[in-house]
Amino acid sequence: MTTSKSQGPQATPLETGGSEPALGESKTQPPEEMSLRAIRSIVGRTQVEVAREAGMTQSDVSYMERRDDHRLSTLARYVTGLGGELVVLARIGSRHFRVGAARHTDRKSSRSPHGTEKL
Repeated sequence: MTTSKSQGPQATPLETGGSEPALGESKTQPPEEMSLRAIRSIVGRTQVEVAREAGMTQSDVSYMERRDDHRLSTLARYVTGLGGELVVLARIGSRHFRVGAARHTDRKSSRSPHGTEKL
């Protein structure tokens, strides 16, 4: 969050996702929630085309479009198959933050991500 003397607090690109608005959306508000199938339809791709680009089968794509819960990595593959990039936003109050993937530099560490010893 930055502060301008004349306009007060302003959202930073990190908080708003850092990208240009699409489909008539505000730069400070996240896009409306849509189903995977609806997004695919807007983009103009078939399930077969998405599957080919994402390295999946058409039945995998169909199954994904019917599910309510997805792993981020699988969802990212689907969005890549649409020709896009998955961006995750966290909304906290009126602020929006672009969430990045956690990167572990030492995967062989004896500590868990919560700081406790692994058994």
